[in-house]
Amino acid sequence: PCYHTSCMRRLLKRVRGLNRSRATILAVLISISVYLLAQSVRMEYYIRIGEDLAVKAVPFSRTVPDATFRILVVGDSTAVGTGATTSTASVAGLLGQRYPQAEVLNLGVNGSKMRDIVRQMDQVTGVYDLVIIQGGGNDTVRFTQPGELMRDTLHVLALASIHGKHVMFGSTSN
Repeated sequence: PCYHTSCMRRLLKRVRGLNRSRATILAVLISISVYLLAQSVRMEYYIRIGEDLAVKAVPFSRTVPDATFRILVVGDSTAVGTGATTSTASVAGLLGQRYPQAEVLNLGVNGSKMRDIVRQMDQVTGVYDLVIIQGGGNDTVRFTQPGELMRDTLHVLALASIHGKHVMFGSTSN
């Protein structure tokens, strides 16, 4: 080691440089931590809003004696109408308003994945003029394996073709 004054000055500059680097790194880490905390609080807020909407959502269904048209709706929160201002503002409700002579059976359940929609379709008896399937979003956010999703989707579509003269499939988003 060199104990000469010029060597000591160079060493002090390096140490100060390291302290500045560490201070910069610490400042960046603190900033990232604050940002992540804020995002966590924000996400919790939106999750609570979603949970409140899901609790309040009621699927639109309507029985019409001697109905001239029968509609079956199955699926997730989109089928239920979660997020719509009222059940009549959901897809099923809008169809019910547009076609007052139509019977509408809505078996949608908040949070359903495609495998759950298979179980919804297993409850169905009879033939409908239109079967609307709204699902897939929960499989995406819950990372359902592609093979499993494909199998369940094809199963739902096969059951829908048995119970429906016409089948409409829509995925994600209200």
